[in-house]
Amino acid sequence: MFLVSFLIVVTCFSYPIWWVIQSLSLRYQEGVEELLVDQANIFAAIAGREMETAQFSPRSWHAAFDHAYARPLSAQIYTVVKTHVDWWGFITDLSGTVTFDSKYPEREGRAFYFWRDVEATVHDKRSTRMMRLLHSNPQTSAAKPFFYVASPILIKGMPGGAAFVAKPMTNINRFLAHARPQIVNVGLLAAGVGLVLCFAASFWLTRPVKRLTRYA
Repeated sequence: MFLVSFLIVVTCFSYPIWWVIQSLSLRYQEGVEELLVDQANIFAAIAGREMETAQFSPRSWHAAFDHAYARPLSAQIYTVVKTHVDWWGFITDLSGTVTFDSKYPEREGRAFYFWRDVEATVHDKRSTRMMRLLHSNPQTSAAKPFFYVASPILIKGMPGGAAFVAKPMTNINRFLAHARPQIVNVGLLAAGVGLVLCFAASFWLTRPVKRLTRYA
């Protein structure tokens, strides 16, 4: 009886724990992408408004973003301490040529390889596209996985380009690295308690039968 209970507990606990761990990354990604969608639309709306009034100035935008990136930051987010702004935004025209880049101004004037995403974004004025890419840092030559979301820029109701916002998965991976062992530990503890209870139940059920057998 105990062996059967052991197999039942292991089977019933192992799959849910595995499923939670596998889907945990997706849950974090969904939360990040939902915020990026709002940010991309706000970013595109501000840029489009300034372009309509001929007030769009990459120089002033660079000054604002450089100030934001240089601000001292120490935010305790549960187990992670955030020390710098890792948000990245850039704007392209209809052909995919970068007209503004908050982090890498040297990219301005270049046509990025994802110009098809630009075309798909501006084709539908209400579309918002979510994509993932590996971005290489020109300072370190290290590739990091990024989420980036594109939203169309409208100038007097007509497509004028696309606004992209991006965020690295660094902190997401740190959250996952902290959460996964906790899930496994809780699952193992629950399975251990279940096995102890199964053993106690098996002993309680079989004890009268053993006594009757000895008496017979």
